[in-house]
Amino acid sequence: MKKTVPFLMLSVFLMACMMIPLNESDGATGFTVRDGTGTEFHYDEPAERVVVQGSGAALTIADAGAMGKIVAVDRYSTYEYTGFEKLRGMDDVTVLDSFYGENNHESIITELVNMVENGELSKDDTIILTSYPSNETLRGKLTSDRYGFTKVLLWMSKDVTEYGQVQDFVETVSKVVTGTVPDSVNDMESKVSDVESMVDSNGSSPKALYAWYYGNELQVGNNGIMTSMLELCGADDIGHDPGNDAERYGDIQTIIDLVGANRDAVVFVSDGYFKTGKTVEDFRSEVFNGDGSVRIVQAGLNWNNWCPESADGLTEMASALYDPDYWNVAESAETTDNTLVIALIVLVSIACIGGIVIMTRRNGRDSLPAMAVIMTCAALLVVFLLLDLSWAGTRTLSISEVWNALTGNGTWGTDIIVNHQNLPRVLFGIFVGAGLAVTGAVMQALFRNPLATPYILGLSSGASLGAALAILFSIPFIPLAVAQPVLAFVLCFATTILVYMISRSGGSVIRTETLVLAGVAVSSLISAIVSFLTYIAPSEEMGSIVFWSMGSLGTVTWEEMAIGIPIILIGILIMLTESRNLNAMMLGDAHAMDLGVDVRRTRLLILMVSSVVVAACVCFVGTIGFVGLVIPHIVRLILGPDNRLIIPISAIGGGAFLIMCDYIAHLVAPYYGVLPIGVVTSLIGAPFFIYLLCRRKKEVGW
Repeated sequence: MKKTVPFLMLSVFLMACMMIPLNESDGATGFTVRDGTGTEFHYDEPAERVVVQGSGAALTIADAGAMGKIVAVDRYSTYEYTGFEKLRGMDDVTVLDSFYGENNHESIITELVNMVENGELSKDDTIILTSYPSNETLRGKLTSDRYGFTKVLLWMSKDVTEYGQVQDFVETVSKVVTGTVPDSVNDMESKVSDVESMVDSNGSSPKALYAWYYGNELQVGNNGIMTSMLELCGADDIGHDPGNDAERYGDIQTIIDLVGANRDAVVFVSDGYFKTGKTVEDFRSEVFNGDGSVRIVQAGLNWNNWCPESADGLTEMASALYDPDYWNVAESAETTDNTLVIALIVLVSIACIGGIVIMTRRNGRDSLPAMAVIMTCAALLVVFLLLDLSWAGTRTLSISEVWNALTGNGTWGTDIIVNHQNLPRVLFGIFVGAGLAVTGAVMQALFRNPLATPYILGLSSGASLGAALAILFSIPFIPLAVAQPVLAFVLCFATTILVYMISRSGGSVIRTETLVLAGVAVSSLISAIVSFLTYIAPSEEMGSIVFWSMGSLGTVTWEEMAIGIPIILIGILIMLTESRNLNAMMLGDAHAMDLGVDVRRTRLLILMVSSVVVAACVCFVGTIGFVGLVIPHIVRLILGPDNRLIIPISAIGGGAFLIMCDYIAHLVAPYYGVLPIGVVTSLIGAPFFIYLLCRRKKEVGW
């Protein structure tokens, strides 16, 4: 009996120990997890209902086999916006507003409160937030005493410095919804282990670069998931800048400079670039002038994401870096010979200047000021042409380097920078500036109003709406490159007619204030529609519309120039042939008819041609305002009202002005990134417009 008592006491003690809950166990007593901020959350059992923000979290839950537990998701994490096949099963869940920025917090919280009120969600259910900086503020609101949500887990992409943190995220989210570690997590760990073994057995540090594509711009990845993957692959990340905290930085020139100094580097390109329909060869052509020796890899849809499939990208990255059989290296492309382009520019310049000289000689004593203006505009055009061509990111090429590149004698890097990156932008910028300036000049003459411009009268806004519709709504069997300029022209012309009809609604005489107010009103209405389209657009299209609406010459291609330049040139020539009729119409319709001018035909022709020219300018480079206001007005102040001089000289001055603005936009790149050119023209043109308004107010008393 004495021996039995200790045994019974020991048995009772062991049974009591088994009943004590163990922290972070997967048994019925629950488990504890930590989110990306280190905050602990205890679960008695796996989550039954989850609100998800971020496609990575949604994909992780799908891989864990718990898709049915998602009751609400942000709209950018649905199949409609991401294209992830595994997210097709979320058709019946509540779709919340975008989590980007604090402006939508009110609507998100309201929706969650309504779900709690309706019994679809409880305050103890899990809410997973990722990526956006504003989510830190959102979590504070959700967990405050006012709302009382208890399980709001947060991970921030800015805090990801190694790929192991992505693994921790996947494991934690999977555990929250399943209570265990699913096969998807184990498979991810196995792939990571294989990559680590490959790196250890190789012993070298191959060079690599990750190229972001965001808002129609190529940049260098400086931190985040992809750079952490490069680190795990043992790569020497040539794009990592320790002194720069930005997730991405630079532009195409930065990529060219980095690869030029590290020709053996492997370039991994963001999947966003290829969502636009482009290919690796397009990237090679656009960035490296078709050089086949540059090794380029298209990043997969899931690579840069917080999900198990990112490990597949990790495996392929390691193969691209270490497996020589992965590549079939082509011969380097030869440098570009632009002799024909240079000859064409010289011939066109001689013809234009010669024509203007002949016209000014007919005016006798007015020849001297006209020639002075011509020479000044031509000198400014040449100066800013060379400056803009010499821009190379953080450095400036010398004139000799620019000339050698233009004539086919440059280095690999200068050939790409001057001929492939800068020349299309600068050349098209000259014609766009000329087209907008001439259009502004004829508008001012047609309406006898120095404030009339394509921008103020809403033509640019109409073209913007057409381009936005083309970007957002694809037309069956019609490529974007065709649909965009066509819609831009149609809506640009429709806007012109609308503003003209409104300004004539009070009678046959078009008053200054009515014209300006009609243009402002119509432009504001169209801008509101474009803003609405931007708001409802998917993330990629939204970035394209926003960036396009600010105006940029950086994305223009030779193919687009082949369409735009002839249209602009023909339009300018047609408007130049109407210069005498415009001179007569500036005296009033009655006087013009007495002089034999067909006023209706001339007005309709000018409106149509102006619409075509503005559409050709705007549809490829976006909205660029105030060029047609500033240049013609300055020329008219110096030379008087003769449109035979105003139109051709405005063309030269407009080209010089726009590439000057483009150079300024690139000049601030080391500080703020390349500014959209429309921002620069507006910063210069808006004060000038205010000055003209004040001057007109003093003259007419309104």
